[in-house]
Amino acid sequence: FRSHNVHLLKTDSLVAQYLENKTAYFKILRLQYWTLIAFKVLIFAALFLLSILLLVRQQISVGQFIAADIVILGVIGSVEKFIQNFDKLYLSVTALEKLNKITNAPTEHSGNMIYQPATHGVKITFDKVTFAYNPSHKVFEKLSFEVNPSEWVQITGPKQSGKTSLINLVSGAYSEYTGNILLDDIPIYNYDLTSIRKYTGIVLQEDTLIEGTILENIVLNKDTISMPWLLEIARVTKLYDFIQNQRDGFETMVVPYKKNLPSSIVMSILLTRAIYHKPTLLLLEDPFTGYTPEEINRLQDFIVTQFNPTVMIIQNDQQSISGIEKIIDTAI
Repeated sequence: FRSHNVHLLKTDSLVAQYLENKTAYFKILRLQYWTLIAFKVLIFAALFLLSILLLVRQQISVGQFIAADIVILGVIGSVEKFIQNFDKLYLSVTALEKLNKITNAPTEHSGNMIYQPATHGVKITFDKVTFAYNPSHKVFEKLSFEVNPSEWVQITGPKQSGKTSLINLVSGAYSEYTGNILLDDIPIYNYDLTSIRKYTGIVLQEDTLIEGTILENIVLNKDTISMPWLLEIARVTKLYDFIQNQRDGFETMVVPYKKNLPSSIVMSILLTRAIYHKPTLLLLEDPFTGYTPEEINRLQDFIVTQFNPTVMIIQNDQQSISGIEKIIDTAI
C-alpha cells in the first residue's frame, strides 16, 4: 500500500513556520541587546568625558564629579533593566491579544425555551435548509424533509455530500444556515440548546473517549449510575464480554492518546454512552461496523422496546439495516 504522509508534511510545515517566527523574534531581541550596549557605551562615554572636562575646568568639584558618575550609572542601569524586560513585554502583549480573540469569539446562539420531549421520539422538520462551510461551495441547498417521532431514518449520499453536517445541524452544533430547522414544530433556536442535548444521544466517527475509567466515559456523572440498566445495554452493544474479561471491569482506565482499547470497543463504549440516558433522539454515524445482521436486529429491538427514540443513522459501509422507515439522500 502507498504510504500517506500528508499529516507529517503539514506538521513539518507548521514546525518550520514556528521556528522561522521564533528565530525572527530572537533576532529582534539580539538587535535590541546590541543596541543597548552601544547606547550604554555612547551615553556613558559622553557624560563621563563631559564630567572630566567640567572637572578640569574647575566648574565642578571632585564630589560633584563622583555624584554625577553615580547618577549616570543609575540612569543607565534603569534603562538597561527596562530594555532587558522587553521580551516579557512582548509575551504579555501576545497573551492579551490571544485572550482578546477568545473573549470576542462569537458565542453560540441559544433560545430560552426548555425542551420538554414527548414520551417517544421527536419530530424533525427541515424546511429549505441551505448549508455551506464556504460561500462558494454549498454542502446542500434547499434541503427539505420531515421525520416523524420514533422513525428510523438512514442518511445516504456519496462522500463529502454533507451527511455528518446534517447530523450536526440537527444537534444544534451549526448555526450558519438558511431555511428553518424545527423540533416538534418549533424552530430549533427557540430552544435552550443545552436542554436539547440533554435528550440527544450522538455517536460520530470523530468522537473520542476522555481520560478516565470506562464507567466515567459512559455515565459522565457517577452520582446517577444504574448498574442493572448499564449491564442491559452492555449486552446488546457488545461491551459486556469485554468488561467480563477485564480484571478492573468498568473501572478499566482509558488513555485515549495511547489507544489502549480496540476501535470496536471504543465504538461500543460510545454507543453505550449514547443509549444510557434514554434519549428521545439518537444520531449515529457508522454505529454498526463489525455487527452481524442478527446483532443489529437485537440492538434495534432493544432501543425500540426500551425508549423508542427518533433515530437518524449514517452507515457508510453499505451494511444492510432492517427497520429503516425513511431514507434521506443529501446528494439530491
